[in-house]
Amino acid sequence: MLRRKGYIPPRFMTKDKARIIAFFPFDRSRAFRRPSESPSRKDTMKHLIPALLLAAVLPSFAADAPKTRAVPAPKGFPFAVETQILSEDSYQVKITDKKTGKVQTIEDLTVFSGFIEGNADDLATIRDYNGDGHPDIAVRVIGGYTLPADELYLFDPATRQFKTVPEDKDFVRSGSAEIIRKGCVRVDYKNSARDYTQDDYCWKNGGWQLQRPNNAKAHKAAKARRK
Repeated sequence: MLRRKGYIPPRFMTKDKARIIAFFPFDRSRAFRRPSESPSRKDTMKHLIPALLLAAVLPSFAADAPKTRAVPAPKGFPFAVETQILSEDSYQVKITDKKTGKVQTIEDLTVFSGFIEGNADDLATIRDYNGDGHPDIAVRVIGGYTLPADELYLFDPATRQFKTVPEDKDFVRSGSAEIIRKGCVRVDYKNSARDYTQDDYCWKNGGWQLQRPNNAKAHKAAKARRK
């Protein structure tokens, strides 16, 4: 007489047992497996430990990944620029050449503690500061008297890189740079605990040249704007 797998003679089967078996078919091969066939504790831990270690490491990688923000750029700008926030007072700027795929990173940028939290979208600006027809990049850094300042990275067409100006051809004082006309900027800075000053610079002969100092009216306007 052929009996199906898991067959139990009727004389040993109660009504309740028959009902249970109908819902949960009995597998004799699993019920009577030899001890040697069961997975050992050692084998179980062998597979479990790597999984637990991976689960513990993944959150730390996610926490260490910098927060990135795309920097708005003019139409047709051949670079993708993004800021990567590293901590509450430091960040870097990643510049990717869409044509060549090469990446330039402006590193070690530091601002006052807490500044990034409310100004994460204003850490970098893309504009043509020196008026040569190529957009440049201004990044926020620490200025004087707890004020932020702009550091300009001008585009070099020969190398397709953004570079700072040599110190002897750069602004005398650091401050916020605002374009006032083609190739000229106004640097607004604080020269004492209470006083604000503006200096105008124009790009000539490969460097920034200080123009005639602003009059009292411009000085007063700068001070009012900062109140």
